[in-house]
Amino acid sequence: MAGEKRTTPGVGQSTELVVKRPRCEDAVIAAPGGGGKITVPGGSVPRTSDLTAPIMKLCGHQGEVLTTRFSPCGSFLASGGFDKEVLLWQVFDQCRNYCVLRAHHKAVLQLAWSADSTQLYSCSADKTVCSWDAEYGERIQRLLGHSP
Repeated sequence: MAGEKRTTPGVGQSTELVVKRPRCEDAVIAAPGGGGKITVPGGSVPRTSDLTAPIMKLCGHQGEVLTTRFSPCGSFLASGGFDKEVLLWQVFDQCRNYCVLRAHHKAVLQLAWSADSTQLYSCSADKTVCSWDAEYGERIQRLLGHSP
């Protein structure tokens, strides 16, 4: 039916053209990296950071990872998941896991960084929100009673 003309109900001689939007067959998945371009189907994507490699495997969680967030400064990555832990990673060089944060009793569902990258906020299915000192890995505050 795409491209065919049909009459508009209630209007005698007018017609409208029905055009379907083409499907996007090329999915672009790009990770940041330093300089150059990442080649993907249908073109290339400019790299936007100084990571050693655009794709890296980070091991450490004992269950499914449900959320990840890069810090605003771009130097750290936080990941949280079904294992109730938040792992903090340095994303340059060897992508070292420098801290494991434990305070939740159920899965970690969401993470957020402060604008200056010094604090991390985690929320969990146990209806708690925790704020953390991202440099030392100490819990600053634990808030109870949010809705997941």
